[in-house]
Amino acid sequence: MLRLLLLASAPCAASSPPPLRAAARRLPPRLLQHRIAMSADAGATRPLGTNGTPEASPKRAKVSADDGDEHGLNFEPLGDALLVDTEALEWRSSGPAAKVERKRVFRNGPPESGRVTSMVRYRPNAAFPRHPHPQGEEIFVLEGLFKDERGDHGPGTWLLNPEGFEHEPSTDEGGNLIFVRLRQYPGFERRQLALDTNAMAWDPNGRKVLAAQPEFVDTQYLERFRGAPPARLAPAGGLELFVVSGSFESNHGVHGTHSWCRLRAGVPLEPRALPDGEEAILLVKENGEPSWLPPLEAAGGDH
Repeated sequence: MLRLLLLASAPCAASSPPPLRAAARRLPPRLLQHRIAMSADAGATRPLGTNGTPEASPKRAKVSADDGDEHGLNFEPLGDALLVDTEALEWRSSGPAAKVERKRVFRNGPPESGRVTSMVRYRPNAAFPRHPHPQGEEIFVLEGLFKDERGDHGPGTWLLNPEGFEHEPSTDEGGNLIFVRLRQYPGFERRQLALDTNAMAWDPNGRKVLAAQPEFVDTQYLERFRGAPPARLAPAGGLELFVVSGSFESNHGVHGTHSWCRLRAGVPLEPRALPDGEEAILLVKENGEPSWLPPLEAAGGDH
C-alpha cells in the first residue's frame, strides 16, 4: 500500500492551497506518516486508523527539518512514495556557519557527515569555511547569488562538484537560496559542471538534460509541466522530484513550490492537468536509489 509522508505546520492562510486530510501514526517525533484510502463513492481521501477503519484527522503538528535519529531522516523505511512540503519545515543553523541555515528533507548517516538532501539559505554576506566534498555535491541556485572560486552563480545555475572538490562558498548582501544534495555522486570520473539552465533550450519532451554520463546510472534534468503531463512509472532506480517553481497535483498529493518527492521503482506518478497558462518547473533525478538504502557511517564534509 502506498505510504505518503506529508509534513505540515500551523494552518496556512486562506490563499494557500488546502492541505491533504490525513490520519497518522507518529514515527520519529513530530513526523506524520499517513496511510490514505480513496473513498469509492466520492473519490475523497479518507484516513485509516491502525485497525484499517476511518478515523478523524489529528491536529497538524509543527515539524522540524532535522527530525530523525542518529542514523538518518526519511531513509528507512522507505515506503513507496514520500512527499515533503519544505514550507512547513523550520530553518536550522548549519554547523560552523551561523549565517547559513538549512531544511533537510533526507539524511542517510550522521547529522553532519551523512548523505543529505536539503534546502540551504545563506543570510546576507554569509560565508562557509573551506571544505571538501567526499562523494560529490549538487547545487541548484533558486534565489540570489552563490559565489565560490569558479565565479558568481545566479538563479537557474546548476552545479555538479565531483568527488575531491573543495571550495569556500559565500554570497553577497542579498543572500541566496539553494537546493543541495551531498555525498550522492561518488566517482572521481564525474565531470565538474556549471550550467546556466536559463540559456538552455527545452527539448521536444519538455526537458533540459543536465548530466547523464554513461558510466554512472543517475541522470539529472529539468522538466516543464504544462497542460496535461503524461503519467509515468518511476524507473528501476527510483525517481526524485524537486519543484523549482510553480506547483501541480498528482496521485500523491499537492506538489507545491520547493516541495520534494521521492518514488521507488515502479511507483506511478500521475500528474493532474494544470490550468491554462500555468506551468511547473521540476528538477528531476532518476536512479538515485543507491543513495537511499545502506546506512552511511563514514565521516565527510558538509555543504
